[in-house]
Amino acid sequence: MTAEPEGFVLDADVLVLGGGPAGAWAAITAAQRGASVVLADKGRVGTSGATAAANTAVIDVAPGSAAKRQVIERRLERGLGLARAEWIERMVDEAHARLGELAEWGYAFAWNDRGAIYRGSLRGPDYMQLLRRRLHKAGVRILDHSPAFKLFCAMARWLGPRASLGLARPGPCSPARSSSRRADAPS
Repeated sequence: MTAEPEGFVLDADVLVLGGGPAGAWAAITAAQRGASVVLADKGRVGTSGATAAANTAVIDVAPGSAAKRQVIERRLERGLGLARAEWIERMVDEAHARLGELAEWGYAFAWNDRGAIYRGSLRGPDYMQLLRRRLHKAGVRILDHSPAFKLFCAMARWLGPRASLGLARPGPCSPARSSSRRADAPS
């Protein structure tokens, strides 16, 4: 976990666990709406996880377009009855809006063969580093190298024997556990 002075207390309206795209966007959005936000990630936000090491395909279709209707229809067909049109529509609209924000923030999208900006793929390292900068700009407190499991164990010790989630019971968080066992290993 991030080294903090003894007696350190961190107070926030929102705790986001995971610094991938979903966690980063959730933290940015909460901060933009006035919440104090802490984001904890098992690695370093912007360099850990699959997105930071690869390109990410994105569905980018304009609201109200024929392409959007086609995307929704294809997803519904492939969803085996588990998908809902309104969920898919929201996902597509959110992706389009967030891609617009990335453009406003200076993300350098690729160009297609016709010389137009192509927003259907994001370069993971560039994308995640931009999100990290935006997290800082939004005032989000980032806890790098802070696995959620360790945070929950610390919370269990702080809450004492009546801790929720049963974290205070003997188990992986218990000081009585063998020191040879990794703290983040499943019990």
